Amino acid sequence: MGNTSGRQDFIVTLKELRAECEIIINGIKENGSFPKENDRIDYKSALKPAQQSATEVFLINFAKDIVAFSNSYGGIVLLGFEESQGTIKDQGLNDECIQILNRVDLSPVSEKLTGILKNEVGIELQPFNIGSRKYYYLLIEKSSTINVPVKDARNYKLYSGDIYYRTSGKNTKANTSSNDLNRFVQIKANERSKEFMEIWTKLLPEMFEINPREILLLNPVAGTVYGYNKSDGVLENTQIEIESSEGNAFNIILNAISAGEIGKISDDEGKPIYKIVGEIAQPKPHITMSTLENELKPKISYQITNLQIKATMHFLGWVNKKNFGIQNAKDCEINQNEFIWIEVKDAVKGDKHVYFSEQAVRPLVEAIENKSNHIKMYGKQLKPKKA
Repeated sequence: MGNTSGRQDFIVTLKELRAECEIIINGIKENGSFPKENDRIDYKSALKPAQQSATEVFLINFAKDIVAFSNSYGGIVLLGFEESQGTIKDQGLNDECIQILNRVDLSPVSEKLTGILKNEVGIELQPFNIGSRKYYYLLIEKSSTINVPVKDARNYKLYSGDIYYRTSGKNTKANTSSNDLNRFVQIKANERSKEFMEIWTKLLPEMFEINPREILLLNPVAGTVYGYNKSDGVLENTQIEIESSEGNAFNIILNAISAGEIGKISDDEGKPIYKIVGEIAQPKPHITMSTLENELKPKISYQITNLQIKATMHFLGWVNKKNFGIQNAKDCEINQNEFIWIEVKDAVKGDKHVYFSEQAVRPLVEAIENKSNHIKMYGKQLKPKKA
C-alpha cells in the first residue's frame, strides 16, 4: 500500500494528501489494511456533541488538530473509525455526525481560524463510503510557517502564544518547557534546512552555466518574479498573476516540471509548442462569501442561513450544487458569470476560491424577497425577521 507510517517531510499540499488518503481508503476497502496512528494520520470515531452551529461543532472538535498537523507534516484525519490500543474498527459515523458534517461550510471555518492564527491553513473535508457505512476524511495542509494563536479561543482549547504540533500520534504543546521548545525548533530548522539543501544543490549547478543577468526566478506561490536590474545592478521583483486555466502556458510548464515531463512542452524538433503571452492585469473587484452575507442580510426581511443563501444561488443558476465549496472550489460546481467566479489563490497548490461581485447582492435580494420562491428554493417558507 506504500509508506503511510513514516514521516514524509515534503507531503505538504492538499493534492498530495488527497492522493495518499485515497491509497489508504482503497487499502481499507480491499485488504482491511489500517495504517497505524502517527504524526500525520489520526482516527476519530465520532464528534463531541455541542448545541451550536455546524461551524462551531467542527472547530470545537478539530481546531487544535488543524493547528498541530499544520505545524508538523500535514494531516489526514479519518472520521468514523474507532482506535483502541492499536486496533482499529471501521464502524462508520452515526446519523447525527453525518448531518453535522454535511452542514459544515469550510469558508467560515477558515475565516475563524485565520482570525485566530493570522495565517491561512489549507483544509479539505470530504465524505466517502465503505459498503453501506458512511465516513468523512479531513485533510490538513502542512504550513510553510509556524501557526501560533494570537488570541485565546477557549471553546477550541487554543490559547494565545501556545505552539502545538504532532508527535507520537498526539497533539503536543511545544512551549511547555524550554526543552520541549528547543526540540520543536530543532525539528523545524532541520526540516527547512533539508528541504532548502535538497532543492538548491540541484538547481545551482544549472544556474551557474547561465548568465545570471538573464535569469528570472518565478515564485508561483507568492505570485512574484525576480530579475536582475541592469541599470542599478540589483535584484528586483514584481507581482504577476498566473491565469487559472489548465491550458495556460505557465501552468502547462509548471505541471510538466513537477511531473518530470518537461520534454512534452516541445515538439520532435525541439521547437517550443507553447508561447507565453502576457498583459498588464487589472485587478477584478470582488467580495467574499462572508462579506456578501453581511451585505445581504440587512436588505432582506426574512431570517436566512448561509446554506439557504447558497440554495438561492442554485435557484438562480449560478451554481450546480446547493452546498458548493468556497475554499478549494470545483469548476464543475460554479457557472461563472458577472456575479460569481473562481480565482486561483495558489497555482502550485491548486487552491481555488469562489468570489462575488458587489452587484450579486441585488438579484439575491430580489429572489429571497419573492415569497413564492421559498418552497422551490428551500423546501419551506422562510420566517420573517423578528421586529
